[in-house]
Amino acid sequence: MNEGKLHAIEYLKSGDRKLGRNDYRGALADYTNAIMLRSDYAEAYFNRARAKQGLNDHDGAIADYTQAVALEPAHAKHYCFRGGVKSESMDYHGGIGDFTKAVELDPNYAAAYFNRAVAFLNIGRKIEAVADFLKAKEFGLRIPPHVWEQCT
Repeated sequence: MNEGKLHAIEYLKSGDRKLGRNDYRGALADYTNAIMLRSDYAEAYFNRARAKQGLNDHDGAIADYTQAVALEPAHAKHYCFRGGVKSESMDYHGGIGDFTKAVELDPNYAAAYFNRAVAFLNIGRKIEAVADFLKAKEFGLRIPPHVWEQCT
């Protein structure tokens, strides 16, 4: 492994520690350094998106999740997290598209079903929401009672 890749991994690990302490700005800097050393580092883009999300930079987070998707299109989590930011930005249809892709890639991805159900609720599609909540429950997620109440 070349020296640049090793340094990129070190920056990633440092960023992960900072992200774990909610030091989003510090994590962002480390992930950016990792990407500068290794432009094909999907995990660095993914984690930088999480840091940007922590800083409420939704557009920046979506851009980085999109880059992670481009580099690793078979990873369901990239779509699920991007769908989450889209939903936070009230782009529920965009979020539903990403959550759908996530469950296509990983049919057992409980969080993707749950998040898609919430997005469905936000656009008034209760039947689809109930189906997805039941699927999430089947895969082990507990659905809070106040969420079920919204489905009635």
